[in-house]
Amino acid sequence: MTSNRTTTLRDQLLKDVAPEHIPAVRAAARRVADRVNAAIAAAAESVHHTRSAPLETALDHATEICLRYLATHEPDEFERYARAMTILHDDLSALPPCAE
Repeated sequence: MTSNRTTTLRDQLLKDVAPEHIPAVRAAARRVADRVNAAIAAAAESVHHTRSAPLETALDHATEICLRYLATHEPDEFERYARAMTILHDDLSALPPCAE
């Protein structure tokens, strides 16, 4: 019997995780995402206050700079963040543009 269900990237990441461990995996993903998102938010707040940039604009730029830095200088951390965001949000196209 074949399934019509589409395999998502989240499904692929969690294929070897026992169902009883899913909450722990999601909690770990949340910690990784929170750590990176806190750094992005702090950078955006700094730019917003010191340069009087609109917060939305500051957040977009901080996100781009922080993620580019991670991808270039800390690829393992960038990979953890990408996996965490996938586990937490599955369909990344549903995220706001500044979070992609």
